[in-house]
Amino acid sequence: STMAAPTFAAADYVVLVAFLLLSMSIGVYFAWADRRRQSNRIFLTANKQLGWFPVSVSMMASFLSSNGILGLPAEVFLHGSTLWIGTLSSTIAILLAAVFFMPMYYKMDITSINEYLVLRFKSAAVKNVACGIFILCMLLYTGVVLYGPSLALGSVTRIPVWASILLNGLVCTLYTSIGGIKAVVWTDVVQMVLILVGYVMVIASGLYHIGGINKAWEIGERGGRMNFLNFSVSPYDTFTSWNILFCWTVLWMSSYCASQTQVQRYTSIASLKDARKALLLNIPGVSVTLLLSIISGIVLFAVYSDCDPRLTGDIKKADELMPYIVQDLLRDYPGLSGTLVASVFSGSLSTLSSAYNALAAVTWHDFIQPRVKLSEEKAVLTTKCIAAAYGLLSISVAFLSGTLPSIVQATTSLVGAMSGPLLAIFLLGIFFPFCKKKGVITGALVGVFLASWHALGSIAYPRTASGLPTSTASCLEFNQTLTLGSFEAPPVPK
Repeated sequence: STMAAPTFAAADYVVLVAFLLLSMSIGVYFAWADRRRQSNRIFLTANKQLGWFPVSVSMMASFLSSNGILGLPAEVFLHGSTLWIGTLSSTIAILLAAVFFMPMYYKMDITSINEYLVLRFKSAAVKNVACGIFILCMLLYTGVVLYGPSLALGSVTRIPVWASILLNGLVCTLYTSIGGIKAVVWTDVVQMVLILVGYVMVIASGLYHIGGINKAWEIGERGGRMNFLNFSVSPYDTFTSWNILFCWTVLWMSSYCASQTQVQRYTSIASLKDARKALLLNIPGVSVTLLLSIISGIVLFAVYSDCDPRLTGDIKKADELMPYIVQDLLRDYPGLSGTLVASVFSGSLSTLSSAYNALAAVTWHDFIQPRVKLSEEKAVLTTKCIAAAYGLLSISVAFLSGTLPSIVQATTSLVGAMSGPLLAIFLLGIFFPFCKKKGVITGALVGVFLASWHALGSIAYPRTASGLPTSTASCLEFNQTLTLGSFEAPPVPK
């Protein structure tokens, strides 16, 4: 049947507030612990003394944003299980990063990844182009990471969108700007645990509701969701094995090979051997997390295949299914809805904190440090202010997202349009020694223009939405009215 009006009980608020306070306390702790050792090297790289395991977990958490926690299971619900190919893509990208990129970055002992571009192309212009693309890309992305989940959670839990944006944005800005990369890494560890708890809650409650994993498989197969391979070469099919393998490999490479957010962390580990271990642990870690997303999507379909809450009007989009199922199946267990919201917030905070810290590193090292001479204490204070400023800017972008139609989809497309050319700059630098600065700058700018044109065109002239079928056949409240009372046959007259 359709779900009763959603509620967010006092216990749920307690869980959510406790999670946010824990995240802030980690930032306060590291700010206090390092108060006598103020330097940008400590703030941005922990003086290259981070442990490999927490960094590895941090890298997993920050790439799996809240959009992924809500969006990946929704895509499986709509289109099936072909997304498992993403585990192959991530493996390819991480191996390439471990073999070709990470040893080079680590041995250079750099804080900003763009320092490599200055040395390679003997030009500040290439560095400035790469910096500009990265900063714009990250600002747009962090705005979407704040706004998208806030909208989805708001429609199901009735937490106001503005409150969700402010809670996420301000908490993350606070602990990142005072605690530095140590706070980023250790809050990510806590948040990764909560992300996994969120997946397990959805999977366990759904399987219990429908009668086990065999039943889920049977329903998924009957509904066409167990389509693990799709070798179609039609340009009109989005979710084919080829598309996912190629596009996701580029996506993962842009993160692990050419993004300040990831490189800054694995080059802050105590030794090259440990840095390699941290990176390689991401292969099983990312694969398991992606598979949990896919299993969650199959469970969502098994529960709602014959009573799709989108069709009954309980929710508007498939992105709302993850919080919806917890509200629906676990409403009698106070605190679990709050745990799921904390899990989604974890996805947001882990991505945002990494972005703010990386943006501060790039802005300080590539733009301010070469031009302004400051004492060590003032340099650290300036970097902290830069991180805080980017946090406030991303909150502004998130609020702007709520005022414009289709802005989330447009912004997501533009982020993809920019991350590809940014990756290409580094690929050209490493693998094509004959490439010079003019060619790289021209190629990057033309690439951003053409990819953005294509992305915006797909928004202006969208394809008809498609998805595998669902129904409302089992929604009693939606389809019929039951008469309460006795259904026994009347007595036979004498």
